[in-house]
Amino acid sequence: MDLIGADKEKTIMIGDQVFTDVAAANKAGIFSIFVERYSKKEVFYVVLKRFPEWILRKIFRF
Repeated sequence: MDLIGADKEKTIMIGDQVFTDVAAANKAGIFSIFVERYSKKEVFYVVLKRFPEWILRKIFRF
């Protein structure tokens, strides 16, 4: 955001991973939008994070 001169108030992050996209946006203080994943094909380390994300989504119902 600093490189392109974006303001926090005018910036959003759209992502399909709770632990990377949404958490990073929240830590940066910007608005985040969580979306469903587009493709089922993913690299192995992303697949490993999907199960804990699934648990969080069930607990917090999102």
